[in-house]
Amino acid sequence: MRLPRYLSTSILAVLIGVSAPARAQDTGTMAPTGFRLGNTFVLHLSFGAEVDYDSNVFYQSTSQRDSFFLRLNPGFELTNQPRGGQRSILFNLHGGLGYIEYLSNRAVTADHRQFNVDAGVMASFFTMSPYSFSVYDNYVRTTQPPYTATNENFNRDTNDVGVRVALSPGGGRLTFNVGYSFGIDYFETAALRPYDVQLHRVELRASWRFLPKTAIYIDVKEGIYLYPHPDASAPHPDSYSLRVVAGIRGLITTKLTIDAWAGYANGFYQWSGAAMVPHDNPNTGIGGVSLTWKPTLLSTGSVGYVHDFQNSLLGAYYDEDMVYVSWTQLVWRFTGFLRFQYSNLRFNGVQAIQATSNGTDNYITLNVRIDYPFKNWLIASVGNDLFFNKSNRSIATGVPPAAATVPVDYIKDVVYVRLTFQY
Repeated sequence: MRLPRYLSTSILAVLIGVSAPARAQDTGTMAPTGFRLGNTFVLHLSFGAEVDYDSNVFYQSTSQRDSFFLRLNPGFELTNQPRGGQRSILFNLHGGLGYIEYLSNRAVTADHRQFNVDAGVMASFFTMSPYSFSVYDNYVRTTQPPYTATNENFNRDTNDVGVRVALSPGGGRLTFNVGYSFGIDYFETAALRPYDVQLHRVELRASWRFLPKTAIYIDVKEGIYLYPHPDASAPHPDSYSLRVVAGIRGLITTKLTIDAWAGYANGFYQWSGAAMVPHDNPNTGIGGVSLTWKPTLLSTGSVGYVHDFQNSLLGAYYDEDMVYVSWTQLVWRFTGFLRFQYSNLRFNGVQAIQATSNGTDNYITLNVRIDYPFKNWLIASVGNDLFFNKSNRSIATGVPPAAATVPVDYIKDVVYVRLTFQY
């Protein structure tokens, strides 16, 4: 049985994680002062208010619906981290809300107001010794309009709890990090329960700093993806993803920094059951490189490339080639930011009830922003986020015999003006 249109046509943007991302609320490098609570803790408060224009609320290839909307982002951080110093026990608690109200007289658009939540806590112990460990928990709720004009958003809850242990014998040149985390990724819409995920992550990282600001490292990661509510008509395969990479990170010159890595990865997807046709697993070399150049105190540029695969809820996984370039420039009190990213995503393991076939998406994002600080605690921003997707496949919709396909191409342009308070 095929998914209803309002569900199936939303899989691309909501499930694979390549749609318009939540915009970071950073406004520069100025450190907020905060309110001191006793001799140990400092409370930082922030509030962002912005007006946006969205040219394509529902990610449509045709008949696009546009709208203005209001975004409010209050937040806080409570920490005992001293500025420019260190403590043997560090504590951090943060939380934030994101509210979006569409300023439209069309009910089908106005009904998509959004409530997002971001909260987390971390405690680190013995941070000034060669042996330390941290425990943390992070929760995020996101909500997003679907691929068609209905009055139901797609609400998603993720939580990640874990522990990290760091060992730095011999003066810190040799460092070992071991970590484990358990995560959940659940949808509040009942029809999307088959895409709920439980995730176990284990990581081992060893690095050797052979120069004062340059180190080589080995990183081993195991990720176990389990789907607790499988759909008999289109079950998603569990996987035991393994990555082993080696790399170098640090300064090449006083102005040029590199992070280059290469290794091996395998998804180990568990293709089984009568409804699941066996597919190949990603069994491939992976790698990437990132270069950051700081020619002056007022300029920073970055360029990077990644070849890898990612677990996907549309199909099983997608192979990815991604390249990006960015530039940050300070002129008087204005800070300008520009970033371009292109991703080529090749989906595998797609089943007939999800889409027409395996296929390729070409996804482009262009982000432009200018910040101006009236004060250290009050910053104005204006920006433009452009999103473009071109695909050679279509999403399956409807129920036979009225089944149909819908293209997943779209152009989405978001223009915003923002005022941020942070203290």
